[in-house]
Amino acid sequence: MLTAVARVALRTGAVLLLVSLATFALGQFAPGEFFDEARLAPGMSAGAVDGLRPRYGLDRPWPVRYGRWLAGAAHGDLGLSLAYNALVAERVGNTLLLAASGAGLAWLIAVPWGAWAAGWAPC
Repeated sequence: MLTAVARVALRTGAVLLLVSLATFALGQFAPGEFFDEARLAPGMSAGAVDGLRPRYGLDRPWPVRYGRWLAGAAHGDLGLSLAYNALVAERVGNTLLLAASGAGLAWLIAVPWGAWAAGWAPC
């Protein structure tokens, strides 16, 4: 029994690690970056934008950034939102509210629709 629990825990940990790595990699390898729009702003010089990259750690290679993020996430520090200049953990409540509302609405539609479809299924 204990070995089965340990096996499931290892598999779950491996899946979480792979999903987080894939998500991080997709964000890193997508064309462009966060500061590309700032470069187009008339009041921002190229030097000012380039100075922001080291401040947010974007000058480091992506494996280093992923490792730092993973270590921080293990301690509850999800990092800093560049768009809102706030801690990501402070905004999690809004995300959870939106996700729960969407899931609740989906269930409110799907369950009655599924029950209706089951009643009309040909025998």
